[in-house]
Amino acid sequence: MRPGRAGYAERMSSPYAPQTPPPGVPAAPPGHGAATVRPGDAAPAGRPGANPIGLAAALLGLAIVVVDVVMQFVRAALLAGDSPIDAIGTSSAIQGILVIVLALAALALGIVGLLLRGRSKLLAVVGVTLGGYALVAWVTSLLSNAMLAML
Repeated sequence: MRPGRAGYAERMSSPYAPQTPPPGVPAAPPGHGAATVRPGDAAPAGRPGANPIGLAAALLGLAIVVVDVVMQFVRAALLAGDSPIDAIGTSSAIQGILVIVLALAALALGIVGLLLRGRSKLLAVVGVTLGGYALVAWVTSLLSNAMLAML
């Protein structure tokens, strides 16, 4: 072994120790080597990491849109058939309950996803936006129906 060079056992004592290239292989310029990443490390500064909570929020927001579209078709089918008006009211109540539960969950998970450091914020913003919009639309609908009932 040459003086000043660590042997294999010394270099491999820690899996996170900096690796030296074998003799005859030039060293990589700074910033161009394989990065040492340990479990639990934050994502590199240039690219935020995945945000599974934000993804869940966005998927719940998408579920709100799907529920709304499906329930519109259900109501159209009920109106086209000889269904009693109670069936249409029941479908609206079911839609309202589903949308509120999904919107609150999307909003909560989206906010949590926004608070995570070093994680992508895009999907969390989508979840907060869709959940917040659904809540505002529900409250607006509730208030307009209440005002119409007073007439």
